Amino acid sequence: MSNLSEAQRIAAVRKLTAELYQLQDRMNQTVDQITGLLHGTDLGSLLPGLAAPRAEAEGTLERRFVPAALTLPLPAVYMNNPASGTAVGVDAKLYSDFKSGQLQLVQVPGGRGSDARHALVLNFAGLNASYLSLVFDALPLLAGLPAGRMRVALALETRNDYAAKLHAKFAFKVAGHWGENVVEPQGGRIQVASFELPLVDPSGVEALDFHLIFAPPARGCIELHRLAITVTLVPVAAGAAEAAVAGSVFEGEA
Repeated sequence: MSNLSEAQRIAAVRKLTAELYQLQDRMNQTVDQITGLLHGTDLGSLLPGLAAPRAEAEGTLERRFVPAALTLPLPAVYMNNPASGTAVGVDAKLYSDFKSGQLQLVQVPGGRGSDARHALVLNFAGLNASYLSLVFDALPLLAGLPAGRMRVALALETRNDYAAKLHAKFAFKVAGHWGENVVEPQGGRIQVASFELPLVDPSGVEALDFHLIFAPPARGCIELHRLAITVTLVPVAAGAAEAAVAGSVFEGEA
């Protein structure tokens, strides 16, 4: 058997294996949804991604965002040397300035005990790059919400080589100006962080992005096992809503 045919055979096996994982995950997800519906579970909690606003005590509204890449199979399970700006699911993109070397993004099944169906793994070798960044579009969290006092909470779990420094931030765009709130994650464990915006009008927020930024060594591995962003909002009276200026409460405004 020639080397070419052997390589084609291995590639075909990998492709079929990836498709089998996708079919298995879809089947498991469907069974979970059917079981939940039969036991009276709320429909919104069974659907991945963005749930509808939920009324809480004292008129509080809450929404939760989980990236599609952690809940649904990606069209391409393996991405080799993806270009900067490559889509990772419908609500995320991978950015980098790598000039040479090998970079691979892989979607793998979630680990035992994880609340996500999938995890994302970045493998790299001989990498000539100063950063790798996963950017998640969380703006749909704010759609249709009234003005009020807002709390943004984050649950994050990453695993990475000790040499890969990790940074994270929320970036807001209001009236054409960017502001940000920096989060200090610690790789290798689950992190919970939150911050509050005293008065914000969501209709004036033009962008809400969450950035995971890695300073990678030449060789290593970075894994994302959990990312959940929750927005909790307490509406304010109509008179106070007119005074809501989102840009005044962000750190590091541009």
